This record gives sequence, structure tokens and C-alpha cells, in this order.
Amino acid sequence: MSLDNDRDAETYDVCALDKLEDSIVKERVEAHAAQKQQAKKMLESSEQRFAPLHIGSNVRIAIGPVDRPKIGHRNLMGVVIAEENGFYTIGTSNGSLNHKFLRNQLHPSRSLPSEQPLVKHQFMENKDTNIVYVTEDAQQIDVPARKMIFFATPDVTTV
Repeated sequence: MSLDNDRDAETYDVCALDKLEDSIVKERVEAHAAQKQQAKKMLESSEQRFAPLHIGSNVRIAIGPVDRPKIGHRNLMGVVIAEENGFYTIGTSNGSLNHKFLRNQLHPSRSLPSEQPLVKHQFMENKDTNIVYVTEDAQQIDVPARKMIFFATPDVTTV
């Protein structure tokens, strides 16, 4: 009688393990489907938030505090000159940047300044030299700095 009980218990354990394995596989398939649905939803949300840019659009690129000097500009203005698989090539007055940008790194700008100013400031960003134009009538008060220092002026050259 104890031999029959052992066989019944063994059969019960095998059935329970099969059911457990089936439920695990089912949960994994459902989790995979839910992840795909969530990814699709996230892509739709980001596509609505970050509409694609057209070639020739004016954009503003934020420059991180590590990449700019103390009194450097926070943004770089440029124009979209090419788009390839969601990566944008940006052109500036000094040429095109070597780095390709994603849509979330670019902020559309309505327009660039209508007239070309006479003063330009050079700085480094992503190992590319870029020129940012500053208006001729810029005052010290227009510079976002805590304290004006003398060695900042040699960086500004007139054209």
C-alpha cells in the first residue's frame, strides 16, 4: 500500500510540475506581449512630442556646462542640412558639425538673426570649433556671468 501511495505522489508531483511549467511559459509570453505594447505606446508618445525636422529648419542645440567656458553661450544655433535614419546633421556658420544629433537633442527655432552681426565669439563644443555671433552693441550686462574678468575679452574678435 505504501508503494502505491509513493507512485500516486510521484504522478501528482509530475502533473504539478507540468502545470507550473505551462503557467511560467504562459506568463513569459504575456509579459513579452505587454512589453511590446508598452514600447509601441512609448514610441507613439515620443513621435508626437518630437515631430520630425525638415531640412533647412533652424534649430537650437543646448551646450552642456562642461563643454562651454564660464561665460560661454548656453546654446548653439544651426540649420538642419541632412537627415539619415533619424539622425540629423547640423550646419553652422563655420561648417557642419561632425556629430549627428537625435531629434530629442534639437530644439526647433523660429528664425536666426536677420542681419549678420560684426562680432563673433569662438568656442569648443564636441571637439568641433564653432562660431557664435554676438550683436555689435552688446553690453557687459548682457553677458550671463557673475563677474566680468579681463581675460574673457581676447576671445572676442571683430570681423
